[in-house]
Amino acid sequence: MTKLPDDAPSENDAKAIAAILLRLSPAYAPTPLADLTAVAARLGVAQVLAKDESRRRLGSFKSLGGTYAGLRALARVGGLEVTDLLARRPPGLPALLCASDGNHGLAVAAAARFAGADARIFLHNGVPPVRARRIEAQGARIEWVEGTYDDAVDAADAAARAGEGILVADTANDPADPVVRDVMAGYGVIAAEVRQQVEEAGRARPTHLFVQAGVGGLAAAMAEGLKDWLAPPARIVVVEPAKAASVTAG
Repeated sequence: MTKLPDDAPSENDAKAIAAILLRLSPAYAPTPLADLTAVAARLGVAQVLAKDESRRRLGSFKSLGGTYAGLRALARVGGLEVTDLLARRPPGLPALLCASDGNHGLAVAAAARFAGADARIFLHNGVPPVRARRIEAQGARIEWVEGTYDDAVDAADAAARAGEGILVADTANDPADPVVRDVMAGYGVIAAEVRQQVEEAGRARPTHLFVQAGVGGLAAAMAEGLKDWLAPPARIVVVEPAKAASVTAG
């Protein structure tokens, strides 16, 4: 699992990121935190809260990380702040590159569109065509790769190494990788929203966090954002499908 770097974003950073994304679209507003009273009663616990990320722009939490990281990557190239990048949309920006099963590529493609840059999204041939069409609707070019997701990752990495653009990956072996750091900073917006929503509603702080594993970025960002805020015994549980147990295998 990707480990969050030592210079992980603070809540103030999360608010700044949320402000940037909200500037792009009102659909980047906080997603609902549902109080599942019936589920809590059935389980015999005091409270179950669920963050509904299907209501996020582009339909998933990936729109936070991939979009913000893509914008930051382009801004670094131009020596600009993200706000200046969006205002100027300077010509000659490099293309954004990434491998994806769908949602991350969609988010990176959106970043390129907002900044006026090109995007090339590498998809393996098991990705449903409907996902590819959504990415193309953002103005990106699809690069189909024979094989698996790992083959698409290798193809995107090779293109970046050949100087064809900037790789916007959502995981890396190096915890200090600036792009992956920005992806997780974007996901940190979710943790900041949870804290604010619980406190504004006057609810008890949760004692347990259950978060999907994936490639690790979301889990790391949520753990960093909530570990010192959860009520005792403060347990963080990372979950994953039995048939895709990458964390367990690692």
